[in-house]
Amino acid sequence: MNITKTYYLFVLSKDFGLAFTFASFVPYLLWLGLSYSEVAFINMVFAGVVFLGELPTGMFADSRSRVWSLRAGVWLWIIGSVFYALAQGVWTAALADGIFAIGNAFLSGARQAWITDALKKHGREKELRHVFGTTAMLSGIACVIGGALGVLLSSIHMRLIWPPLILGCLVSLYIAYVHMKDDGEPAERVSEWEALKRSVKLLRQSHALSWILIILVVTGGFMTFNHYWSPLAQSLWGRGSLTWIWPLLYGSTALAGYLVRKHEHLERYGSSWIVTMLFCAGGSLALVYFVPMPFWILGMMMVHELSRGVLGPLMDTYVQKRVESSYRATFGSLQSFIAHFGFTLAPAIVWVSLDGEPDTPNTILRLWFITGGGMAVVALVLWLLRPRKDMIAIKDP
Repeated sequence: MNITKTYYLFVLSKDFGLAFTFASFVPYLLWLGLSYSEVAFINMVFAGVVFLGELPTGMFADSRSRVWSLRAGVWLWIIGSVFYALAQGVWTAALADGIFAIGNAFLSGARQAWITDALKKHGREKELRHVFGTTAMLSGIACVIGGALGVLLSSIHMRLIWPPLILGCLVSLYIAYVHMKDDGEPAERVSEWEALKRSVKLLRQSHALSWILIILVVTGGFMTFNHYWSPLAQSLWGRGSLTWIWPLLYGSTALAGYLVRKHEHLERYGSSWIVTMLFCAGGSLALVYFVPMPFWILGMMMVHELSRGVLGPLMDTYVQKRVESSYRATFGSLQSFIAHFGFTLAPAIVWVSLDGEPDTPNTILRLWFITGGGMAVVALVLWLLRPRKDMIAIKDP
């Protein structure tokens, strides 16, 4: 099996299984008896544990084995799924999410680093944007199908959303053990501390990478959409609406992946498009507060998902083209480590601010206005500070 098919199958198998939980995850937590503020607490636990685990796992991936790191990450997702399927309340859910977070730390950075270096070793490095765009597109399609099926399973019993995730992870695990070889390992092995040292030095010297890091921190505000769109949809259209709203939302993500895959100018003018998509993602959330009509809200939710769908693969391409092979996974983990400050802070603020607030659609719309408006304002500032030379890649020594 060639390297791109191996990568697509590894990512999509887990993502397809995970999609069964997407539309039903927060309803599942509410079914367990959690409040809106406790949902934010769960998200804070996830982000906080990832924050603590990012650097050690990324350093290990570069100095020892990226494939081992990917296998460990998937194993932990399987264990976390079992704990979530058996969860009884806020603390058992928090434990399960903490296990997910450790698994995510092993996967973060190592996955993108593996395919970047594998393409480079086969003389296909120019395909990187195409691969990330294709992954986003196929993942979007898989998630449309998986999410809709997850809603149907949850209507039978809420706990049925977890077995498909376990099965999808088992398929990814098979791919990782049988088909993922040394193609994506770094061209030069360095020690954990040397990889970290080089990563910090690059981050301090590169305006482009420091700028993208600010954007990553700001995207922590996206959690207010991730966790509250389904309760809002249920309030406006009923529980059954998730079966048709979910395909519209993740269909937008699939379209975004297709656009990134097809249009080279998105990469050529990367910084401009990245900050534009951040503005659109934030602005669309803020606008729902002013026109709280159901189908206007749905339209803005689709714009939000489309913008994020373009933003993800563009940022991956932007970063990977500027980092050396020897510390690629470590740099990704360093970047994610710092970014998770925002990912932890955002749900912490939401957790505190929603404590005692009614679990109503109005509460969600106010929350989206504040976070979305804040992201849009930051995007305008970052537009003025954006790097002008987009296509400067760092070569290995």
